[in-house]
Amino acid sequence: QCCRQGMLLKQLHGPQTALTVCLVASELQVTAFMIMSDFKPFYDKPANKKAVYQHSPDTTFVEGHAITLIGYNLDEGWWLAKNSWGPDWADSGMFRLPLNFEGFLAGSTYGVTWVPDSALASPFASVAPADKKPGCCLYNATAFDYISKIARLADIDIDKFLADNKDTISNLDESLKGKTMLLCPPKGSTICQPPAAQQAVDGDARTGQQLQALLDIKESVDPAGIALTAWNQGIGANGGYCSPVPWPGLQCTGDGQVTRINFEGVTIGLSGTLPSGQLLKKLPGLVTVNIGQNSGLKGTLPSDWADLTQLTDITVIGTSVTGKLPDGWAALKGLQQLRLWGNDLSGPLPSSWLSLRSLTTLQLTNNALTGTLPPSWAAMSKLTDLKIGNEQVQRWCANCMGLWHEQFERTEV
Repeated sequence: QCCRQGMLLKQLHGPQTALTVCLVASELQVTAFMIMSDFKPFYDKPANKKAVYQHSPDTTFVEGHAITLIGYNLDEGWWLAKNSWGPDWADSGMFRLPLNFEGFLAGSTYGVTWVPDSALASPFASVAPADKKPGCCLYNATAFDYISKIARLADIDIDKFLADNKDTISNLDESLKGKTMLLCPPKGSTICQPPAAQQAVDGDARTGQQLQALLDIKESVDPAGIALTAWNQGIGANGGYCSPVPWPGLQCTGDGQVTRINFEGVTIGLSGTLPSGQLLKKLPGLVTVNIGQNSGLKGTLPSDWADLTQLTDITVIGTSVTGKLPDGWAALKGLQQLRLWGNDLSGPLPSSWLSLRSLTTLQLTNNALTGTLPPSWAAMSKLTDLKIGNEQVQRWCANCMGLWHEQFERTEV
């Protein structure tokens, strides 16, 4: 992914190496590195601690290693790399390699990016409306800003951020200090709101919205009020649903956003229906919904969960939920785990789910599903755990083993 971005940025910004631009996009690179017989002796010499290493023609391979590329100098033509041999080695644990060095691309290279646990309440000190770009704003960068940091904090794809600012960022190596950056975050973001308004949204208003949503969710799954007794207005007021101790089944960020609902092994005796997507959408930080091992839950899988595109994990197991697998859930393209075993689900497997290409786990055992295994599901190239688990499904797989064997072989499953 990083190198795909690097090639795109290379087209936008001129003749820099793709890996160099990848480094700008991803903050650092972890790469395989071949240690040759003259490498350690070279840096054993104090005079070489800041020198650029290049192996000699008669050197021999010693062992494989891994290093981190943390910077570069295009004018002098070298990479700055960090080793794992402690701060007393070479230049405070770092060393330099020529940009055209061949020995460190002998294996895999991975871009490492920083992803915050939660969105910061006000990551930018001040912004101003971008009059000609509705929904966008202008930000004056400081000496401490860099491209990937701004893009991450504003939740903007790095490709889009650079395209929006291609006239401002003409040289990827220049400091951003004093430059006016155009920020066009996704719909619903509060980044471009004035700080006071943003704090209001992230503070009391959000707390009240989340509390009411949680109480409505309780009403849906526990209408008798006997399973979620701790979920009440008095305890939950002023963010009490998250702090100091989260309500049973909840997980929150430090700033009070609910990220996980997990009733499996935590709460028994639920007897209502699954909460609607409209309710869950009022928890904007929610990424995991695990409603399991409560046979009293009835109804169907809510079709409007398809709107919860931020979800990465859905678990509904051991319930009495009936109906079909929703075709619309194909919109959950960020979903990584989907476990729906042990219910009373019926009907065919949706061919539309081929778009769930981030899935690694799909478990549908112990239901009453019928039909055939859609050949289009082979597009789920990250799928490593597929469990449907009845005799009819085994016959389906017998008819398409060639297709699936090719995929699993590619993913080493």
